[in-house]
Amino acid sequence: MNELDILIKSMPKAYSYVRFSTPEQAKGDSLRRQFERSKKYADEHGLVLDTSLDLLDQGLSGYTGENQQKGALGVFIRAVESGIVPSGSVLIVESLDRLSRETLLAQMTLLGTPGRT
Repeated sequence: MNELDILIKSMPKAYSYVRFSTPEQAKGDSLRRQFERSKKYADEHGLVLDTSLDLLDQGLSGYTGENQQKGALGVFIRAVESGIVPSGSVLIVESLDRLSRETLLAQMTLLGTPGRT
């Protein structure tokens, strides 16, 4: 392993979560825009953007929590809880409404549950 590999391995990891609700949004710029913003944020903050997990919820509702139950956000949560995602990693989202559009209490639970910080 060379010095560059060691440096990259020691950098904090970031994961990009992209969600949109309707098939019409897939035809637009939502996917590219959200992913590009994540990449820019990672670059600006010295994070390695890990794309090993497919964190795209296309057509899953943030209102019902469907994205947490059977979508990519749920996959990410389970990966964090099981240790697949290293401690200190960062989840990048365009805005909080990409994670959830549920009640404020439900959103606070999502963000505040131990192991989900």
